[in-house]
Amino acid sequence: MANLVLVLLCITYLLLLPLQVESPRGTGDQNVGILITFYVFIAFVALSLILTIVIAYKGGFDWIFNSTLWRTIGVGTLWLGMIGGMFLCMYYKAELGVGNKSTGVMRMLAYLFYYGGLWLPLLMIVAYFSMINPDVRFALSPNGYKTFLVLCSVIGFITIAANAPIRKLISSNSDAFYFNLALKEIEKAKTVEEQFWLTTKLTDDSLLTIVYNKIKDQPNLEDELIRILMLNNQFIFSNVYDYMYNHSIERPERLLEPINLNLTRINTQIQGTTLAPWVGVEGFEHVKIEPILRVMYKYFGENREPFRANMLAIKHTLETPKERNQGNKDTKQFMEILSEYKLEVEKWLDGQ
Repeated sequence: MANLVLVLLCITYLLLLPLQVESPRGTGDQNVGILITFYVFIAFVALSLILTIVIAYKGGFDWIFNSTLWRTIGVGTLWLGMIGGMFLCMYYKAELGVGNKSTGVMRMLAYLFYYGGLWLPLLMIVAYFSMINPDVRFALSPNGYKTFLVLCSVIGFITIAANAPIRKLISSNSDAFYFNLALKEIEKAKTVEEQFWLTTKLTDDSLLTIVYNKIKDQPNLEDELIRILMLNNQFIFSNVYDYMYNHSIERPERLLEPINLNLTRINTQIQGTTLAPWVGVEGFEHVKIEPILRVMYKYFGENREPFRANMLAIKHTLETPKERNQGNKDTKQFMEILSEYKLEVEKWLDGQ
């Protein structure tokens, strides 16, 4: 009976191996992989519990306590530690995998967690095999299986009790790696355009401050800002307008041409989003009209005429969207965003 359950336990362990070593790729495959892993893990838990009960019934755990009650509690504690540690290592596997860039001791610790779903159950299987087969146990080490069991359970309970601070330490170490990597990228960015491209990628405030300080120190900065705006690149010009709103320029009249050029680009973006009935809210991801409006308010105040034609064109585009496809689940959110844009444009046109 015990050997049969052990064989089944080994089979479930072997089924877990490929799922733990390499996770399925793609949304559909990933969901199926998670489901399969869950069922195989449940099978492993059930079989390990049955095997633990069988071994306990045959006196395999008599070395723990003389009292039956305390022995039962002790065996249950050992088993919970092993299974709990295995579960948490599997659960946090993705967090500590390929994307984790911790170094040194923290990297080793991350790998211990990452592969914990493999080596923790292996320790359990080796220990149980030794307990079921006394000849093998005595040939190797009479007390080796006890070490495996206790070690596996203790590590499991440490994982359960301290997983949050340990993961935080590993994450902090990984964050330091990415911070230093970002500093190297900042150092390599020499032109104003390259530096503004970095502002579209960075999210850390301290790194952004470094980049903006480097931009501020650039020679002929105003000429460079105008040149970049004339490139009419929607992925970057909103950040340039944010910068000009926060840092005054000497000759605002030079902005007339690039602002009108960028307004036509924004109108084209909105058309591409609103006139295609299958496009959802993701179409507005790079449509950023607020930064350019803030600059228009700051430098041109009540002088609306230079930009009125383009703003009226944007207003018309916002007022005439195609009917959304019925399959678009985010139609309501889409129309709300459209209304927000329309309100901003109307406020500017009305001189508010």
